[in-house]
Amino acid sequence: APPPPRGGGGGGGAVLMGNSTTTTTDDDDDSAKPESVVIVGAGPTGLVTAVMLARRGWTNIRVLEKRNRPEKASNVEIWGDPQRSYNIGLSARGQLALQKYDLLDVAREYAKEVKGRCDFDKDGKPVEKLAQKKFDTQVLQRDRLVAAFLEEVERNYSDVITVEHGVAVNSCTFSESGDKATLQIFDCKEDGDYCDTDAKETIETSLVIGAEGNAGKRGSAVIRAMDESKMCKTKMVKLKERIESTRVYKIIPIELPAGDRTDLNY
Repeated sequence: APPPPRGGGGGGGAVLMGNSTTTTTDDDDDSAKPESVVIVGAGPTGLVTAVMLARRGWTNIRVLEKRNRPEKASNVEIWGDPQRSYNIGLSARGQLALQKYDLLDVAREYAKEVKGRCDFDKDGKPVEKLAQKKFDTQVLQRDRLVAAFLEEVERNYSDVITVEHGVAVNSCTFSESGDKATLQIFDCKEDGDYCDTDAKETIETSLVIGAEGNAGKRGSAVIRAMDESKMCKTKMVKLKERIESTRVYKIIPIELPAGDRTDLNY
């Protein structure tokens, strides 16, 4: 579905700007919107946030991502490799959120519908459990979802959203008045693993949004700035059990026997 007229995103909301919280609606004039917005992270969250703001009539939205640009979502040779990227499942909550911004069909085009799971009993016999949900889970590679959203942004919102890859925000500070954030931007290489030591650009923005996933305080300049700023009154605490636990994730391709269902989690 084509995007609605700018400013018609649906529903009001609260936008935190500096020390004040301003309640906005879709009919608010441009004085309620910041002059510029920087979103750090061009994953699913960062791109959907950019679309959400654009549909509310916001402009000058800049999205920064340290990783390389993903391959085209339609490239079956790349995404046919099951080890290319880890898979994510879009539950009912995720699908409703995407539906609100006309992004659900974009995701579904490349997703696999999963209706339940199949376990195996002690004798090795399969035991199917169908979920019977209103929304069947949609499963696809995380990076393929990013590619699909990026193409949608470039197709419908290129006049107000700019997405840059291969750049990282390694420094963020807030002004004493709380109405500006100063960001230092660095060029990155090797899919974001290595960044230059000298900043290529320093910018000021009225609003910065951290959307870097699980980067944490060590990896996110925005989170560090929030943690260190007295104005934010926010402290980031790492849970003890997360420090002591280690997860190892590995995607292993399997060949299902003929006749086995392909719409289940095994």
